[in-house]
Amino acid sequence: MKQVRYLLEYCFLLVITLCINLIPFKNCKNFATFLKKGLSPLFNSTRKRIKENLNHAFPQMPPEELELLIEENLIHTLTIFLETGQGKKLAKPNFVQRTIVPDNEEKVDEIINSGSVVIVEGHLGNWELPPAFLTGRGLNLDVSAAHIQNPYVDKMTAKIRSNYGCGVIYLEESKKLIRNLKKGFAIGLVADQDAGHNGVFVPFFGRKASTYTGPALLAWLTESRLEFFSCIRQEDGTYNMKTQTIEKKVSREKYPDKDQAIVELTSKWVKALEDVARQYPEQYFWAHRRWKTRPATV
Repeated sequence: MKQVRYLLEYCFLLVITLCINLIPFKNCKNFATFLKKGLSPLFNSTRKRIKENLNHAFPQMPPEELELLIEENLIHTLTIFLETGQGKKLAKPNFVQRTIVPDNEEKVDEIINSGSVVIVEGHLGNWELPPAFLTGRGLNLDVSAAHIQNPYVDKMTAKIRSNYGCGVIYLEESKKLIRNLKKGFAIGLVADQDAGHNGVFVPFFGRKASTYTGPALLAWLTESRLEFFSCIRQEDGTYNMKTQTIEKKVSREKYPDKDQAIVELTSKWVKALEDVARQYPEQYFWAHRRWKTRPATV
């Protein structure tokens, strides 16, 4: 029965994806606005979660401004869902290069030519676009991902990413991640989800948040470059890709202690994420339970 359910879920998602691809990419936000209005009651529980997180992040925000931000955030979340479903377009380098405008072309070229680099993102703007852009510019990039429970959907997602030039390495294949970094490849991770009690607690909007150690640990083990990327949606439907160098090389000489290095490097890239999210709060994924796990009390 489970296989039948997985197959039905896959077929449903396939039909949805085919429909989504009929929407012009730059019109996704307009369609998302329409969906939000038409299906508004379905998002009430999501609104509550967004409101709770925004209250923690921006405690001084006036109620009227907060309610407006919640609705804008819902629209953005739906927009990203629609854009992400258009994987075939992301496989076309010309489309990607027209859609994404880097804020610093020289910096992008430097990163592409720098050898091994760990690229970390958060759920901000559109996090699927930088890998497509960078591979289109010639970067050898693998993305680290977790398996999706539905095997059919898992294969479909991996194929979409491989179509725009990325290798897909799953989290349990950590040795392969290290091996490829030592060969001079780049690794991309979206790492701002709640990491449970396996993560490190670092400040995020004034509260300790459990955060995955992967980006910092990989950079430390391989002495790679560590870069934070974000891709912010503009009014015309294009994206501005921002980069911030956390370390040009995570040197063991500078960071001799592994555990301390993980905390320091994780704190730095999470701070970079927070800085951009403060500028564009409507584009952060506030619906996820970022502060779900709390530090153990002594």
